[in-house]
Amino acid sequence: MTKKIKTKPEEHTCPLPKGCGRSLPYTTEYFHKNGQQKWGLHVYCKECRRKKRNTADARKTAKNKIKHEEEQG
Repeated sequence: MTKKIKTKPEEHTCPLPKGCGRSLPYTTEYFHKNGQQKWGLHVYCKECRRKKRNTADARKTAKNKIKHEEEQG
């Protein structure tokens, strides 16, 4: 009985619903490095991760602004 060795896929689809669903080359050009993942790359593409990070940063900034206004008010 021989074991099948799986190789890194050439393309990867950024998973829905949080991702964009696009099929992109599974390289560091499109996906950030992540040593904890099987192939060493994140599952979500760089663009989706950037959008998520920017959204989270915007929420954090708004929350801090409200907190600051309450302390001043």
